[in-house]
Amino acid sequence: MKTPDAVKKVFNILEKSIDLWSLNGGHQSHKEVSRSLSGTIGFIGFYSTFKNIIFWVDPFNNQSLDKKTLAITLKKELNKQNLMNDLPDADQDEIVQKVMTRVLRSKEHYSQKDVKKSLHDVLLKRVKKHANLDADYSSEIEQVVNNVIIKKRSCRSVDYLTATFFTVSDFGTNLITLNKWNVINYANFANKVGQQSKIFSAVVSVGITNIVGGFAAVGLTLTISVGIYDSIKAYQKWKNDSLDPAECLQGRKDLIKNIIKVAISALELTGIVGAVALPGVGTVPFLAIAITAKSIGLVQFFAFP
Repeated sequence: MKTPDAVKKVFNILEKSIDLWSLNGGHQSHKEVSRSLSGTIGFIGFYSTFKNIIFWVDPFNNQSLDKKTLAITLKKELNKQNLMNDLPDADQDEIVQKVMTRVLRSKEHYSQKDVKKSLHDVLLKRVKKHANLDADYSSEIEQVVNNVIIKKRSCRSVDYLTATFFTVSDFGTNLITLNKWNVINYANFANKVGQQSKIFSAVVSVGITNIVGGFAAVGLTLTISVGIYDSIKAYQKWKNDSLDPAECLQGRKDLIKNIIKVAISALELTGIVGAVALPGVGTVPFLAIAITAKSIGLVQFFAFP
């Protein structure tokens, strides 16, 4: 599900790099390539809207599965059934991670029953191999599968608020793309409706591009705020000696991910606000900021798949 996002980041980097090159005397053909990339990026942008719809519909699937809770309870239950309690903690975490990876890669899951079946099948094949067991532990594995906690991840109010701004922003970006493709003409539509509605009249006055940028800026501001808060919580978890070593390690990983998220969002916000507030600066600095942000995002994609 993340692959289109990675492809979009690659195309964004290429587009901004070509634009930067063109400003420094690039050939006219480079601009044509940039426009082609922009069209492709716009097409992939509809995937963001699809993801937003999935977020609001909130079905049970691999993306909405609370993987953290499943991994913690899986480790606990495997030890309770004496299937790997004689192994070092690091080895136990490795086994759990491998089991989780195989379960999630086996297929898309649409219910708790689906996850339990996949988990049962994977454990039957993997537990004996890793724990060097010769006996039949089918009943113990059955107990593990029945006792692990399988649920959808919870979502905070601020996450819903952030998603609202990005949903509006992505939908507006889709309208701009369709307008570029001459599929719709939102200017004529907005003018007609604007004569009957003060809200649409304001949209016409401000401009849909500015409105989309505004919603994206608020969404990024919320993302930065939440990221900083989550980073503090992750750091406290990392340095809490009373917790299990595996949880402390997870806190360190969460801290790194949150710092990267804050850095990317801050760069993107700087690009949006700076382009509007500092028009005299020129486009070069903001193209460089965009390239940096997308490059960090691409590294994050491969570092934290």
